[in-house]
Amino acid sequence: HLTRFSDNALRCLMVLGLEPERAVPVPEIAMRMNMSYDHLVKIVQRLSALGYVETVRGRHGGVKLAIAPASSSAARRSSASLLLSASSVP
Repeated sequence: HLTRFSDNALRCLMVLGLEPERAVPVPEIAMRMNMSYDHLVKIVQRLSALGYVETVRGRHGGVKLAIAPASSSAARRSSASLLLSASSVP
């Protein structure tokens, strides 16, 4: 059972995984995910604090994956479990 926050965080990571080399602006991610910009900012802040993404400031800024997408399914499962356990923390 995923919380809505966890589900949206995983979806955000998937969007970023499509373009791992580019810093994707948060408004663009929100548009792709059809969700509120303000809610996505909270998700990005949590992902950044956990080290999953890095934020880039400035004109060409945005959000990008902090590490390359893992090809191992075990790595994906462990990442997902870390995110799920962290999403319950206020």
